[in-house]
Amino acid sequence: MLVQFLTVAAVMLFAQESAGEDTWWKVANIDSGTELRVYKSGSIQPLVVRMDEANSERIVVIKDKTQLAIRKEDINRIDFRPPSKQPRFKREDRMKTSDPGTEVQSPGKLGSNRIPHGTTESGSTLTFGNKPDFQTIYRRPAAKQ
Repeated sequence: MLVQFLTVAAVMLFAQESAGEDTWWKVANIDSGTELRVYKSGSIQPLVVRMDEANSERIVVIKDKTQLAIRKEDINRIDFRPPSKQPRFKREDRMKTSDPGTEVQSPGKLGSNRIPHGTTESGSTLTFGNKPDFQTIYRRPAAKQ
């Protein structure tokens, strides 16, 4: 019974958003520091910014250490990058030791004092993780006719 109720509720929510319902409340719930793409009216390129705060009338973002306020009416769409579940980078260390059974001549007299000698190689690899793709969180509702 509960599963059916949740399914119906999810379908209704999706239908309302598809019909052009205002989803600005989602913008107000984005964490500060989240990476955003803000598509403003009349602009070709989106602003790539960090979230600061939002209220019912505007969004405040950070762009190049500058705080900007953008009115809700000036925004066509907002995309956000969800937090990554993977670490930003990963370090892998490796070490290889060769067979110590090989003999090399120690410095000194020729042919004397042969000692077992092994070699060790080590290295590290640093791998950078991919950022998740942007997801649309807000789209200006269609004008009512």
